[in-house]
Amino acid sequence: MRRHQDYAFRLCLALLRNRHDAEEAAQESFFKAYRALGRFQGRSSFRTWLTRICVNQCKDQLRRRRRRAARSLEAMAEAGEPLPASLVSAPQPEPAPALPPEALERLSPGERRLLDLVREEEGISYQEMGRRLGLSLDGIKGRLKRAREKLRHFLRPPDV
Repeated sequence: MRRHQDYAFRLCLALLRNRHDAEEAAQESFFKAYRALGRFQGRSSFRTWLTRICVNQCKDQLRRRRRRAARSLEAMAEAGEPLPASLVSAPQPEPAPALPPEALERLSPGERRLLDLVREEEGISYQEMGRRLGLSLDGIKGRLKRAREKLRHFLRPPDV
């Protein structure tokens, strides 16, 4: 461990870019290596084997980090906090062009009302949308998802 600890830490730090997370990943990598030592077959150097364990541990930590971020956004929505406008609608550097009438005709009246509300009130929370339209949080999420999918499908350029 003493021979490889600096290497393992530097590798984890390069992958995670956070000193605390890198220390944790390196330590967990050594625990995993110790527990799996009986399965080390010597087909590669110990350092190569340890590198693979460190890289996999860092990937696992990055996945957990992304899941925590996703959960916190979900918690914001459920708590009724306004979500950043970029999450509610696609970010637009200039006013969004009007959608073609044919695209809007493919949406249900409820989906059209919801999109109008999103476009009129930037940063409106899902909970506020639900209150105004008389829908549950899940109802708002489902309608937004369906409306965006329909529009994306309709506005997609034809295959050439």
